[in-house]
Amino acid sequence: MRSILRENNNFQKFSRYCEEKESIEKELNDLSISDGKKEDGKKEKLEKRLRHLKKEVSELAIILQNEIKLL
Repeated sequence: MRSILRENNNFQKFSRYCEEKESIEKELNDLSISDGKKEDGKKEKLEKRLRHLKKEVSELAIILQNEIKLL
């Protein structure tokens, strides 16, 4: 089953998005610690991307759950 998942496009996207989401969360955490005014634009852009990724991850999780049920 693992080999099937590795070849699954949705699983690959899910993995990639989860990694990017974690990276952005870490970067946002670092930015909030530094609290620089210059970083406000960057922070806003990252927050927007993070919201999008969370939505995508959630949707892909549902799709993957349904695909696994069919296996």
